[in-house]
Amino acid sequence: MGSNCSIILLPQAKVGVGMDFGLHFEIKNDNDAPLKKGMRITLKDSSYYRQADLLLPKDIQAFSSSGQLTFANIRMKGQHPLASEIPSYLEFILTPSVRSYSFSVPNNINQFTGDFLQEPPNPNIPFNFLIYGRNGVGKSSFINSCYTLLRDRLCHIVPIGAGTDHITTCLNKYPLIDKKVNLWDTWGVNEENYQKNELSDFLSGMLPDGWEMSETKLNETERKTIEQIQETAPSRRIHAIIIIVGASTIFDDSQEIFNEKIKNDILKVQRLGYTPLLVLNRADELIGKFSVRMLDDIRHPKMEELRQKACEFFALPITQVFCQINYRMQERPQFNLDRMTLSVLSKAIHVAKDFMERHPAA
Repeated sequence: MGSNCSIILLPQAKVGVGMDFGLHFEIKNDNDAPLKKGMRITLKDSSYYRQADLLLPKDIQAFSSSGQLTFANIRMKGQHPLASEIPSYLEFILTPSVRSYSFSVPNNINQFTGDFLQEPPNPNIPFNFLIYGRNGVGKSSFINSCYTLLRDRLCHIVPIGAGTDHITTCLNKYPLIDKKVNLWDTWGVNEENYQKNELSDFLSGMLPDGWEMSETKLNETERKTIEQIQETAPSRRIHAIIIIVGASTIFDDSQEIFNEKIKNDILKVQRLGYTPLLVLNRADELIGKFSVRMLDDIRHPKMEELRQKACEFFALPITQVFCQINYRMQERPQFNLDRMTLSVLSKAIHVAKDFMERHPAA
C-alpha cells in the first residue's frame, strides 16, 4: 500500500478541559489496494492525553476508499491536565502489514470549550467575570480574544482605539455566552482613581451596566439610584476577577507604584473571598518577536520566567498567573493564541463555580 492515506477530523462534541472525549474522524485511502482487516490506528500520547488504539473493523471492505471511525474514549494524562497542554496537532500512526505511516492533523481548540455550555450552580444567575486593569493594557483586546475563541472566528466586539483601551470610561457588560457567562469591562485603573468603594461596588453587583465612573465618590443622586436597583444586584455579583497587567511592567522599576496598587487590590479581593487571576498581557513584546508557531513550546522559558517573577511580586501561586498574547494583525484564528485565552477562561470558570458554592447567596 502506498502512502496516499490521510485522516480528517469530523465535527466533535464540545468537552471541558480535562474531560475524556470521543474522537470522530474519517480515514481516506487514495490507494488502489483496500485497507486490510487488523490494521491499527494509534493516536500518539502527549502531555495532555494518553495513547489510544483502534483496530479497523471487520467490515473493512467499506474502507477501500474511505470511511468514518470513532475512538470511543480518549483519556486524559494525569488527574488535572491543563488547557496550556492541549496539543496543536494530533499525531496518528497507521500500522499496516508492511510499514507504518504517521499523520499530523490540526487540532481544534474550540472543541475544548464545553465548560462554557454548562449551567452555573444557580441557573438564574450567570457567571460574571470582572476584567480589571490599567488604561491601555489590553482589556478590550482580551475580551475580543475571548469572543474569538468561543465563536471560532475573528471577533471585534469591543472597539479599541489605537491599540489601547482608553475609550472604556464606564462599566460595560458583554454576554460571552447567553445567560451563562458575562464579561464586565471596567474603566482603566490609574494612580488616582478607585480610591473609594468603586471596586467593592463592582464586585457586589451594586453598579449597573453602563455606569459612568468618576474619580470622586458617588454623589447622593447616584447613590440613591444604585439603592433602587439593589434588588437586581445578585445577577451582577462578580464571581471571578481577571486582573490584566502589561507583561513589560513586571521588570520596569518605574511602574513600581502602580504595581503596588494592583498588589493591594489583589489583597483586597482575596479578603472578600475571591481567587484573583493575573494575566500578563502582550507577553510577546517582552519576549521579543517570534512566530506564533514557536508557542507550541507550552513551557516557553521566557514566559515561565515572567510568570515566576509575577508570582513573587504579587504573592500569587503559579496556577493563578497566565501569559497572554491578543490578536492584532492576524487574519484568522490562531490555535496557540486561543489556547492562551482558554487557559485563563477555563480557570475562571472553575474559580467562579467555587465562589458560588462557597457563597450560595451570591
